[in-house]
Amino acid sequence: ERIPEKFEDIYSTVLTFATRKENGIIKPTEEGKLYAYLPTDLNFGFPFLINGDFIPDGSRDKLFWDIKWNQFLIEESGFQFVLWLRKLVEKYKQLDIYDLIPDIDNLIDDELDKDRIQYLEFFKSGFSRAVQEIEFIPDNEGVFRKVEQLFIDKTGLFDLVNESFSEFTGIDNLLLHPL
Repeated sequence: ERIPEKFEDIYSTVLTFATRKENGIIKPTEEGKLYAYLPTDLNFGFPFLINGDFIPDGSRDKLFWDIKWNQFLIEESGFQFVLWLRKLVEKYKQLDIYDLIPDIDNLIDDELDKDRIQYLEFFKSGFSRAVQEIEFIPDNEGVFRKVEQLFIDKTGLFDLVNESFSEFTGIDNLLLHPL
């Protein structure tokens, strides 16, 4: 009864993300609301917008947290968010795009509403799965890699010893320049 007829036989969906661009630079969005084609009043504190076939309540204040479809879409949005980040980095060649990654654990800790906490947990689950499966961060040669394949050099040692870095340090992972 709470699920609109148009969702009864749905087999696929599209999730989209948006943020702002200022002078050609991707920037975080200040009011990162969730959209179900029209805005809802739901803001998880993300620095980007999410749009999808969510099922909000009649007032568009919230989503029905107990509807599996909404749970699926929120979790899938965490996964798809990582793919979107990769596309942005490929297109704009800006590593500060990773500033769009929310501090999900902090958002969960600061949230008081149990339904919103549950949705943040679903997003975190999809995001965590994507981080393990998707090559979305470029190494020092511009090849996208999984997080587990990279080493971040905050010391500048790589620039000093370059090719012999692995031999000198014993670190075989690919290198990511400091962000």
